[in-house]
Amino acid sequence: MTDKDLTAALAQVQAELPEIRKSETAEVTGETKAGKPYKYKYRYADLARITKAVLPLLAKYGLVWFTRPTLRDDGRLVLVYALRHTSGGEIAGEYPLPDRGTPQEIGSAITYARRYTLC
Repeated sequence: MTDKDLTAALAQVQAELPEIRKSETAEVTGETKAGKPYKYKYRYADLARITKAVLPLLAKYGLVWFTRPTLRDDGRLVLVYALRHTSGGEIAGEYPLPDRGTPQEIGSAITYARRYTLC
């Protein structure tokens, strides 16, 4: 296992990373604590677009990226993520996920965490 191989592969990937356009729009509406309504929009690149652009490039240089929603022993829900190189080098961590919400809200948080950790 060498960090040198992982670093070299990442340098190659970074030299070839394509521009990924923010093609999706989200609209947020709500109310402040003072009761005033608010509404705003923002643009983002969705997970499918990002993975289609990035995963083949990672594989080209012997890298694999994966995530796994995991319930830790302490009861905390996290997204475990890792970037591994064929040499055995690895960058890994955990991204906290909400511990309550509807299945759709938790699924949305998992998708956001996957997109965030990959980027």
